Order: sequence, then structure tokens, then C-alpha cells
Amino acid sequence: MVLINIGVHKLESYKNSKGIFENSYFIHRSYLNYVIFAPQSTEIFYDYFASKGGVGKQIFTDASQINHAPGKIFNKFGASVLMTNPKKMPPNAAYKLEYFGEDFVDKDICYPWDKPDEMHWFFIHQRGKKFLVTDENLIVDDGDWLPNPEKSYSESKIKHIRDILNIDFDYLLPRLHKGEFFLQSTPQKIVREKIDQFIGHIK
Repeated sequence: MVLINIGVHKLESYKNSKGIFENSYFIHRSYLNYVIFAPQSTEIFYDYFASKGGVGKQIFTDASQINHAPGKIFNKFGASVLMTNPKKMPPNAAYKLEYFGEDFVDKDICYPWDKPDEMHWFFIHQRGKKFLVTDENLIVDDGDWLPNPEKSYSESKIKHIRDILNIDFDYLLPRLHKGEFFLQSTPQKIVREKIDQFIGHIK
């Protein structure tokens, strides 16, 4: 998946032990290219990363997403690991760890709330388009937005999900999907239907 002239590339869809695909993305920017959810098969992308100017930052929303790739990318390109989750991780000598809002701020990355709490979704602005990046709370299943049965959904978390209804964005970049996933525009009417569907599946 490549959006021509927008610079958003899906690198890998790795099927985990639950049969769910874990996605990773490369964002080609004029300054500091980003890798979001680093791929497990890291080395096969080195030449591609280099051809695009390397990797500036690696973005993750939760410690559970960390594998061996961040250390390899850090050693190859010097790209520190940027965590958007405010819960502190123990120091790891394999890479440099930073926290968004404390160690690093980018006007192109924003939260839909005052600060991340239970939800670690964020928006990234890229070449005039706005992308919603979601974490393991959401599974896209052939276009449907479904809650992850492995996660719990408090009233606070549901409220944060509903807050998305008031925000226009162009595309969804999900961490998890089943079946086929294609990047499609997401007008607010469609977003409302998907979020109502999502909340309706929460037990």
C-alpha cells in the first residue's frame, strides 16, 4: 500500500499467534522520516529506508509492541524510540528511548485529548492529510471496526472513542486488522457508523 505523493507506506502485515495482522508503516517526510510500529522483518527494509533518507524516529503506543526491531533500526539509522504512552518503560540499553511531550514534540503529531490516558491513539498530519493511528484496542475486520476481545473498555475509554466523532480526518492507519485491509478515505459520516458499530460490540 502506497499513497502516491502523500508518502505513507505500509511496510508489513505480520500475522500474530491470534491470527490477527499487526501493521507497520513508513512515513516519508521532508524532515525526520517516521516508522510507526517497527516491522519484525527489519533488515529487508534497510535499503528502502536508506533510499528515502533513513529513519528519524520510531513511534510506538505501548511497550507490548516493542520487539527486536527498534534496537536494530537504532543501530543502523540512529532513530530513537518515541513512546506516546505516558506510562514509563524501564531503560533499555539497545536504543534511545524518548517520550512524546517530554523529550520530543512535533506539531504534526497530536492527541485528540488533553493527554493520553487509556487510549493511545494519535493523529499525524502528512502532506495536507490527517491520519488516525490506532492501537490494539481496535481491530479492522474487512472494513468493520471491532473492539479487541483481549482488552477491557471502561466508561472513560468509551468516551474517548466517542470523542473521535467530533474530529475530521482523512485516513485510518490501524495497528491491527483481519482479512483484507486497504487504505480508504474516511468521511465523518463513515466514521460515525464505524464508531457506533465499534461501541455496539463492546460487551
